[in-house]
Amino acid sequence: MHYMRDMKLGLYVAVSDLSQAKSFYSKLFSVEPYLENDNFVGFEISGGRFGALKESAYAYPVTRGNSAVPNIRVADVQINPRLTKGRTMVESNQEVVRRYIAACSSGDREALLDVLATEAIHYFSPREMKPVRGADRIAQFWLDAQVVSPHWTIDNIVSQDDQVVIEYTNVFLREPGDPSTRTLNRGSEWYRLSKGKITEIRAYFESDYSRDGGLTDYPYEPMVNTSKGAGT
Repeated sequence: MHYMRDMKLGLYVAVSDLSQAKSFYSKLFSVEPYLENDNFVGFEISGGRFGALKESAYAYPVTRGNSAVPNIRVADVQINPRLTKGRTMVESNQEVVRRYIAACSSGDREALLDVLATEAIHYFSPREMKPVRGADRIAQFWLDAQVVSPHWTIDNIVSQDDQVVIEYTNVFLREPGDPSTRTLNRGSEWYRLSKGKITEIRAYFESDYSRDGGLTDYPYEPMVNTSKGAGT
């Protein structure tokens, strides 16, 4: 691919003592830095780049033994759009899903429409539940669900590129307005996003609401606050 000609691979490490790092790596590589300032020392190494970055100026949390950040320099990042994807996109998509879950709990129609693509579709694992198609219908679906006072909590969330997966706990009332019918159900949802909007949701959960649901014999963490939501 032609854009590979314009790439330079780089590796940057966070250091606590930049002066000591400059001395060490200059001797190790037998070269002087090509760039140096108060926060950074960079070396040209065999056509690639190696840099030491002052820890206090580092953008990410530093964990010893896990402070190396690979980088790719290109003449035009738009040549290969996949190069623009990464931590920022992952965090952004996760935030969209968190806002969606919060809006499902609160029944906030505008908040739901704000994160759903117009053509979004919601699939459900129980066969008796048909897909809900379109942002307006999905939003109305969760507004109608408010009668059972639902409250969702995200237990785990992972994502890659344009997809996000969560495990959740949902507390609701089997009988509207009756706290004695409070039920806890756990499940998983898979989201696909495009341009900051949810385009597809695939929901997997147990549809037997006569008892609390979840994985058999799985050691779930105790809920910190089970009184929130579900009519209380």
